[in-house]
Amino acid sequence: MCGLTDAGGVECWGAVPTPARTSPVPVPIPLPAGARAVALDGTCALTDAGEVHCWGSWVVPMFGDSARNAPAPRRVASPVAFRQLSAGTAHLCGVTAAD
Repeated sequence: MCGLTDAGGVECWGAVPTPARTSPVPVPIPLPAGARAVALDGTCALTDAGEVHCWGSWVVPMFGDSARNAPAPRRVASPVAFRQLSAGTAHLCGVTAAD
C-alpha cells in the first residue's frame, strides 16, 4: 500500500516495496501535479485535473492495453475526468466529475 505525505511525497508499506514493510518508507515516485493517492495491490493517484495515474502490479490490465505492471505512475486511458476514487482488493471505482 502507498499513500501521500503532506509534503506530496509517497510512502509505501506492506509487500511493496520489497522486502515487506510494516512501517511506511519513502519511495521516489514522480507523481503528476495535484495527485491524491488511493492504494490497493497497485496504487493510483487522482490529479486535480481528474486524471488517474496508476503504478504497481494489477490482477487485470489497467491502462487500456494489456499492461498489468507499471514501475512509475502511468495515466489510465479514460475519456472522462474523475473527482473521487475508491479502491478495493481487486477493483478501482471512480466518481466522474460530471456526477
